[in-house]
Amino acid sequence: MNEDLLRTGDLSLTLKHPTDGDSNIYICSVSSREGSILMKKQVDLRVKVCQVEVEEGAESVLLPFTTTPELPGDVVVVWWCVKPNIIFAHVYKNGCDQPEEQDQFYRTRTKMNEDLLKTGDLSLTLRRPMEKDSGDYICDVFSRNIRREKRFHFEVKGDIIRWWKEYFVDLFSLVVTLSLVEAETRDSESDLFVTQGKVIVVVRKTLWWQGFRGGSDPT
Repeated sequence: MNEDLLRTGDLSLTLKHPTDGDSNIYICSVSSREGSILMKKQVDLRVKVCQVEVEEGAESVLLPFTTTPELPGDVVVVWWCVKPNIIFAHVYKNGCDQPEEQDQFYRTRTKMNEDLLKTGDLSLTLRRPMEKDSGDYICDVFSRNIRREKRFHFEVKGDIIRWWKEYFVDLFSLVVTLSLVEAETRDSESDLFVTQGKVIVVVRKTLWWQGFRGGSDPT
């Protein structure tokens, strides 16, 4: 709070390093020496979760997190995915990365700054992001005297145009040798025949794309 609050009447409270865990309803009340309430104010604090989006096929993506510099040497930084599955994405402790403690799925694909203790930049770089990386992430920072946290919602968007293009090329296996004029003059006895089985495959892939993007391809 301000040092000269009695003179200025500014009773504002500054909260450093807010996290979504600080979201709550706060009340500031001012009372007299006799205990009677002179003033009361209610504040509804909502700390928004950081949203990060990237297109699948990008070389890398950054999950940004910067805190105070000159962190102590015993600080531990843990990046972990909490949804859909709880797994360690990156672990830093004892002054260096700990690849043996991170999940195999992220191994060789994550990187943090080498001078993170000095700068306070705890951002995580994720190489070759894919749709299965989508989810909710938390960066936990703790030591003997420090406890900080930042949450992210990370989404990797698939290239739907490329996906459908590749799929239909595979479905029909067309070799285009006719000009546009010749194609328009062909009669209804086309040699392009779609079987019931191919239609079922299209439906299955469509359902998978719409509702099960995190799962495996049904074919």
